[in-house]
Amino acid sequence: MSILEYYREHPVKILMAFAGCLLFGGTAFFHLPVEELPEMPIPVIRVVADFPGYPPEEMQQIVTIPLENALSGVKGLRRMEALSKNGTSSITLHFQWDCSLSMAAMEVREAVDGIYPFLPDGVKKPVVFTDNLSDKPVMTLVCIPERPVQWEKLYIPLKYELTSRLKSEKTVGLIRILGIRKPEVHVDVDLKRLYGLGQSIEALASFIGQFLIDQPAGRISNGKTERLLHLSSGISQPEQIGSLPAEPDSSLKIKDIAAVSYGIDDPTSLFLYQGMPALGIDVYKSSGSGTLQTTAAIQKILPGLNREFESLFKITVLDDASVRIRSSLRSLIFSLILGLTSACLVLFLIYRNIPIAIITALSIPTGMILLFFPLSLCGISLNLVSLLGMVIGIGLIVDNSIIVLEQLSVSAKAAGNDSVSKICPAVVSSTVTTVLVFLPPLFFPGLISLLFHDLILTLSMLVIISALTALFWTPALFSKFMHRPLPAGSEPAFLKILRRFYLRWMLYLFYFKKSNHPGGIGLFILCLLVIPAVLKILPLELFPQNPEHRVICTVVFPGDWSFKRIEEESIKLSRLFLEHWNPQNVYSSGGYDRDSLREKTEPENSPHIIRFELFYQNPAAPELLEELRVFLNERGFENFRVSLAQNSLSAALGDTEKVLSLPEKPVLRFVPDQYEMNASGLTASDFQQTIGAAVRGISAGDVSYGREKIPVRVRADDSYRKREGDLEEILIQTGNGFIPLGEIADFTKTWEAASLVRVNRGAVSGSSDEPGSIEFLKLYLFVLVLMFLILGIQSGSAGSAGILMACLPLSLTGSLVFLFFFGYSLNVYGFIGILIMQGTVVNSGILILDNCRNGESSKVLLQSVQRFRSVWATVLTTLAALIPVLISSLASGLPSGAMAAAVMGGMIIGTPLILVFIPLLHHLFLPGRRN
Repeated sequence: MSILEYYREHPVKILMAFAGCLLFGGTAFFHLPVEELPEMPIPVIRVVADFPGYPPEEMQQIVTIPLENALSGVKGLRRMEALSKNGTSSITLHFQWDCSLSMAAMEVREAVDGIYPFLPDGVKKPVVFTDNLSDKPVMTLVCIPERPVQWEKLYIPLKYELTSRLKSEKTVGLIRILGIRKPEVHVDVDLKRLYGLGQSIEALASFIGQFLIDQPAGRISNGKTERLLHLSSGISQPEQIGSLPAEPDSSLKIKDIAAVSYGIDDPTSLFLYQGMPALGIDVYKSSGSGTLQTTAAIQKILPGLNREFESLFKITVLDDASVRIRSSLRSLIFSLILGLTSACLVLFLIYRNIPIAIITALSIPTGMILLFFPLSLCGISLNLVSLLGMVIGIGLIVDNSIIVLEQLSVSAKAAGNDSVSKICPAVVSSTVTTVLVFLPPLFFPGLISLLFHDLILTLSMLVIISALTALFWTPALFSKFMHRPLPAGSEPAFLKILRRFYLRWMLYLFYFKKSNHPGGIGLFILCLLVIPAVLKILPLELFPQNPEHRVICTVVFPGDWSFKRIEEESIKLSRLFLEHWNPQNVYSSGGYDRDSLREKTEPENSPHIIRFELFYQNPAAPELLEELRVFLNERGFENFRVSLAQNSLSAALGDTEKVLSLPEKPVLRFVPDQYEMNASGLTASDFQQTIGAAVRGISAGDVSYGREKIPVRVRADDSYRKREGDLEEILIQTGNGFIPLGEIADFTKTWEAASLVRVNRGAVSGSSDEPGSIEFLKLYLFVLVLMFLILGIQSGSAGSAGILMACLPLSLTGSLVFLFFFGYSLNVYGFIGILIMQGTVVNSGILILDNCRNGESSKVLLQSVQRFRSVWATVLTTLAALIPVLISSLASGLPSGAMAAAVMGGMIIGTPLILVFIPLLHHLFLPGRRN
């Protein structure tokens, strides 16, 4: 007894074996991570160097260019972009999508290690960063401060208490705070009083520093016990610093010559919510955690956090990635349920038998549950790509079961020894063909194979599982619960009419049409001519834009605007957006965290570049973008960008939007008179110390502030730091006393670049590996040749394989027509759908030619008539499963509906033509096999 007929004697054993496999699959389901997109490294590496105090021109010459020269020889490098800013240098290396990112990163680090000894002293060793498509915030929180805002009171609770509470969740990884401002103690000195004492700012800062002691001094031990010795002056408040003497042995206090108070460091980031100053928190998931797990953990502790910090700020959720994932999951699961229900109804209508419909339909959930185990073994998450593969695969799962049940039900012996064995070659042949058609995109170099890796593997696994289910699970159920063939007349009336019409027309073409079948050949040629006609009018694009609910306005403010003015103007713009365009939320952000080298070197991370995000309930209309552009032009802005938020596919492609350049900044250059400088005995270093101390200030030391230490900055008061004329009144100490700077130097105004950009200045190819129409055509031709060879091996006849291949253009016509009819472009979704469709449609031809390798044309016709119901059953169940997907995609505007449209169109138009042309072409072009 063949193993394929084992079901007849031992159906319970087979059912129990499958039940065990279902247990593994069901268990694996609860351990599969749920994500928006599959894990995919982005082939971009950034090298960042820090050299504080040096302007962009010098950074480019002494740091950027040497790094470029060292990195230009790295293998696989496609494009190089270098950005030199004040004190930082950033080089972005773009590699081919099919490169090994780990090897590329290793080569980059080796190149950095080789050039680092030759960089100037003081340059910190360059840091290498890599990215992943899923490395983005899973949730953005907004901390709305109680009014009025006291930034110094929010720093410790936010940076330490709230952050540590969030990080206490195991699923939470990185926390990024937007708009935070670090406190410090400001000693703003009245220079006239200070000069009256004969002191300088440097001397005063050094004197204050003698009182700010807080450090270990060793340890003491008596042989049995040991204690650490720590020295502390006990000074931690501005009032205590103000009570210190202004100079040794003097009754004059610091507060008599300076204003001592808490302040904030120069702000480097801005965050506004609904037009009001606020703080944003980006939450990233930890390694190995899922997005849904992380966001659920944050939502769980959020009420407690609000109670704990209610006196300082209120925490609310601004953006939650899990909402989009859950929405997509609900849509896909709903499509799965509708598809399953529709397939069951179609099966019942075709077979008019409840057990047959149930047995066939059970193969769908069985295949889905069995799929979860190999997904877990392959490390594939439940993401939008793999779930889309499951939805598309609903019809594929049930196809083989329909064919097997058809064979079992119409067999003269209900459980005959050769029933499954007879149909097994056709099932295996169609399965192998379909899987091999799916696989070539995996080897397509670049983004396509990476992004659709999960989709292709999911579909391939489903097809293999469907074959195993059809050959073992379905016959076992049939043997156990169905003991007789389908009763006569069980076929629905519409299928009887179609079969009768089909048979009469084919007999007419075969035996009564004497003109060499010009009508059939003409129809075939017409279908071929439709393809270029539709391609000419069908829009072509790689990745279509998803409907987005966010509009992003990125505005570049003038370089001479202060942070305060930028904040005020951003508040005005946010309120105008709320008033005139009625978004649900508006938040604005810009700048960087001064402690993050990575953020500081991002091209658009600057306090002068502010990003306004407008959230809407429904997808934003294109007209809104133009209205916002006109509005910003009317407000006098020249450098800005208005766009929809990039979808995940656009983000995967890289920088599809033009990067906005930083504005030129006004620079006040100090040029001393060489004669006066030499006469007074001064050096350039003296000027640097004096002016830097007055304007930027000098750190006298640190004082305790909560959980960390903050600097005490001694500087001139505001009256010496507002205008260039104020600087001329600053005194510099010489051997003969103090001299105003204005007497020995000139101050000139210039405008200089805030950043310098270099593109592909090294030995870089500059080519793009983004797939185009030629690459898709090459892949399609490769698939066709591969399919021809597979069909030739299976049929043992090049003629039969050629007949099957000749039918593929017929189904391609249907796919292109449906894409055009439903308003889709020919994009990557449609292309993958065409491959899926052709791998599926050819199975109908395999069924017709099954067991006809040595048969005559009349036998091919008889086989097509006998298989008429099973062919249409597989087609209609697939269509029933895909209709909900197409409707859902059309309603939501998702471009993934192009995949369903391509499959449906190819099957609706291609299947009838295949039923006609396979017997006809066999009759015409295989004359040795005619009756």
